[in-house]
Amino acid sequence: MGTTDRVSLPFHQGWVMVIAGVFTLFACLGLGRFALGMLLPAMGTDLQLSYSEMGFISTGNFIGYLFSVVISGRLSQMLGIRATIFCGLMLVGLSMLLISQSQHFIPLLILYLLTGIGTGLANIPVMVLIAQWFYPSYRGRAAGCMIIGNGMGIVLSGLLIPWLNHQW
Repeated sequence: MGTTDRVSLPFHQGWVMVIAGVFTLFACLGLGRFALGMLLPAMGTDLQLSYSEMGFISTGNFIGYLFSVVISGRLSQMLGIRATIFCGLMLVGLSMLLISQSQHFIPLLILYLLTGIGTGLANIPVMVLIAQWFYPSYRGRAAGCMIIGNGMGIVLSGLLIPWLNHQW
């Protein structure tokens, strides 16, 4: 097959992007943002965090998300939409990996702020990307299908986190 040959799919190529978007939202929002509420009680107990500190961690995550929502459009113009999504997902993954090793309040606060930034950098541009792949008459359906990733992340977190808490 030459470099100019294209594989013909039996469906619109945009649906492949929707599936990629499902996994993007699963990772960034389902695991990176919505799982925090289930993680905080055990984290607070294990690390002897006060309710105020846990509240600051949650607020830091939200502030990071809010900040990235404001800058994601401009950053997408500079880096490109796909690169911005990639950077956001990498930031979510790396910060969550470091969160798992963190033992103190300040590092947790900073890392959850970074997780929040990553979730916004992945979430907002992926919605824009889907809009570019579909005619206006199909955009709502495509975006609605993509939002399934949020629910999948919440459900998996709801099953996995209590099990993990019980294991350790």
